[in-house]
Amino acid sequence: MTNDEPRTTNYQLPIILALTLAAFALRVYRLDFQSLWIDEGLTLRYAQLSFPDLLATLRSVRAVPPLYHVLTVYWVQWAGDSDFALRFLSLVFSVLAVPLIFRLGRSLGSEAVGMVAAFLLAVSPYQIWHAQDARNYSLLTAASLMSMWGFVNVLRVGGWRWWLIYLLGTEVAILTHYHGLLVIGVQGLFLLFTWRDNFRHYLRWGAALIALLTPLAVWMLVGSRAWQGGHWLPQVGLLESYLRGAIAYSVGEMVPRPAAIWLMPAFAVAYGLGLLMAVRRRWAIGGGGTMVAFLAAYTLAPNFAAWLVSQWLAPVYLERYLIMVQTGYLLAVAIGLVGLWQWQSRPFARVSATILLVGLTVISAWVIIHHYTDPLYAKPDWRGVAQTIETFQLPDDGVVMTGTGGEFLFDHYYHGGLTVRHDFNTPAPSAPEAEKIIAQIAAENDRLWFTPYGEPLDPTLENWLAQNAFPAWQKWVGRKNLLLYRTGNAVLARLETIGINFGGAVLDTVSLPDVPVAAGDILPLESVWHADSPVSADVKISLRLMNATGDIFAQSDFPPFAVPPSTWMPSEPQTDRRGLWIPADTPPGLYDVRQVVYDGANGQPLGDAVLISAVEISAATIAPSAAALDVPQNGNLPLGAVTLVGHIAPQTVSASGEVWLWLYFRAEESAPPDTPLVFTLTDGSRTETIPLALAGIAGDPTGWQAGQIRRGVVHLPAGSDFSGDLLTVQLSAGNAAPQTVVVVEIGEK
Repeated sequence: MTNDEPRTTNYQLPIILALTLAAFALRVYRLDFQSLWIDEGLTLRYAQLSFPDLLATLRSVRAVPPLYHVLTVYWVQWAGDSDFALRFLSLVFSVLAVPLIFRLGRSLGSEAVGMVAAFLLAVSPYQIWHAQDARNYSLLTAASLMSMWGFVNVLRVGGWRWWLIYLLGTEVAILTHYHGLLVIGVQGLFLLFTWRDNFRHYLRWGAALIALLTPLAVWMLVGSRAWQGGHWLPQVGLLESYLRGAIAYSVGEMVPRPAAIWLMPAFAVAYGLGLLMAVRRRWAIGGGGTMVAFLAAYTLAPNFAAWLVSQWLAPVYLERYLIMVQTGYLLAVAIGLVGLWQWQSRPFARVSATILLVGLTVISAWVIIHHYTDPLYAKPDWRGVAQTIETFQLPDDGVVMTGTGGEFLFDHYYHGGLTVRHDFNTPAPSAPEAEKIIAQIAAENDRLWFTPYGEPLDPTLENWLAQNAFPAWQKWVGRKNLLLYRTGNAVLARLETIGINFGGAVLDTVSLPDVPVAAGDILPLESVWHADSPVSADVKISLRLMNATGDIFAQSDFPPFAVPPSTWMPSEPQTDRRGLWIPADTPPGLYDVRQVVYDGANGQPLGDAVLISAVEISAATIAPSAAALDVPQNGNLPLGAVTLVGHIAPQTVSASGEVWLWLYFRAEESAPPDTPLVFTLTDGSRTETIPLALAGIAGDPTGWQAGQIRRGVVHLPAGSDFSGDLLTVQLSAGNAAPQTVVVVEIGEK
């Protein structure tokens, strides 16, 4: 026997090179588009440590072998700690896995299997996700493939070179992740299954194991004690682990379970087909039965081993911990596709193989596109949370968070200067202690930003804030929850008596401040209710800030009542606190605060909107960008000292009605002059001009700072009937020529 595997032919090299480049392109695209998440935050934190400090941390805190984190220390020193640089290391190993799986497939005895497996790995959503994740799983994948490639060739042909490749790949795998030991387990199980053919390798393989495991044993006995602690993973049943693994290794972990159940079976069928086709030919490691034993050990045994360890010691199953299983899974799928294509050269078999491969590719492409674009598939957006707070914060705000490790990520992205309180992370206080801490924090700040992590303590904090502060805003930023509260420091000096019954729930009074509220700040309101009769439904509230013509400048349907109205006892007072966050682009002036009460089950209003009070909104002190304010990106019309940066218009207008327009103006200088604006309406046959003052649309410009955006609404009377089909609205300032803002359709004549 020769010590060489089959040589790469002239046609193979371009194909593998193309697949490798395609894998690189898929992985580098939007590499830093998503925020780092909590586990990547730990990678970042450890990468910024000195080498001695890193070893001390891994010894006492982080229960992982040291190799990946040692690599990241030196990688960050060379490449920097940007999101792109931090993840690029994972990308390199993920791309390297593509030619490695080709080599493994070819060493097993089929160039076609190697190429198809390389293609499947290149477009695998799961591999792309982990290639864009600053964690050790891509390195584990590549090292495991290198180990299996060396192992197969040690059995095939032997020789020191293959032993060296095997030892290097296996050592890297087990020093990257403890579950890398499963690679050795797979190989040992295969040798046990095929002992008649491979017993001669037992002695040398056993000696290799001693050499391989010695460094890991030294690390576990001397270098680290953290692995001896408890584990956070839940217990997972054996069948559930196989289902979760099949979903992850086919379409990835981020696909919602209902969709994944529909998409995964195509890969499962191809996997089963691979086991059948493996029996039909002889392979480099033996007959068909030997190959089935290899695939079974590769893909099925690791889950069983993890389940056994979980029964005896502690739960150790997690899909990504067993990521090396996916490469065996894809090899089986490739064997099924190639075997079907080559089955007696029958046309229907080739057509079936082509359809199956195209179907698997389409599924992967669909998942990859969602990975790039769909927030549902994204990581928790710590970057978005930090940027949101930075954009809308006020000087007396505070930030509260739970979840150990989140503070490192937040500090990585946040540069706003507020005090960040993570008093609830490690160690977690009891519920009474947590309430004391949050009360002290609330007393020190006028507003609180709260980003919970899903900790058991989160409901305690949210309940306290709902009862003692004024919940004003809640939003999922990506998959990260962010809430904003006005604290109880607000002075509610104005009392409005209402006395209106909404389906049994009676609104008695509303208290609110008697001083102006700045745009970008929160209007706090405290309502007192009682049940006049049993309330059949859990009613909800919609608060609205409206101008004199009924245009809504702010609206909030958050939060629900702290105590559901259907549980209220008759005549027992119920206090409800909530805040209305005034958008920073709201122009200064007088507004009405109105409240709509509606049925929470069907969304139907329970009566008309109720006027609570008139409030004065003063000029904003912050200047969020157009993107942060969700300004439509459809305009850039200079109008002297201001610029029209966007607008919203109806699709159609009545021939004899009015034309309404929401207009977004950005001040190019502080306190811009009250510029006269001229709106020109034309339908092609006649033209009307309507002069309006800028201050009448965007409010008193006195407090308008350069760079700030204000939003205004105009209602342009149409006058006599329009006779054309399209209405063009133009806008000009001073002596400038009118420029078109929008063209809308004219409705029925």
